[in-house]
Amino acid sequence: DPTLLMILTISAGTPSAQTLVMVLNASGRVQVGEEAAKVYVPMYALAVLSVAVWIFVVCVLVGQPAGGG
Repeated sequence: DPTLLMILTISAGTPSAQTLVMVLNASGRVQVGEEAAKVYVPMYALAVLSVAVWIFVVCVLVGQPAGGG
């Protein structure tokens, strides 16, 4: 099935959310794809911030000596 092959090929190199939006648009469900994209954009922005904070916290904790001071 060509659609399945396309989905498998694309999903190997893109986030699943991006793949979902692309498949919805390709299947003619553009309105649903736009609504899904509106949810994913803020989620990705928050993920970037939260991952950066966690990396910073871990770096600070790992850099502390055993006694904490």
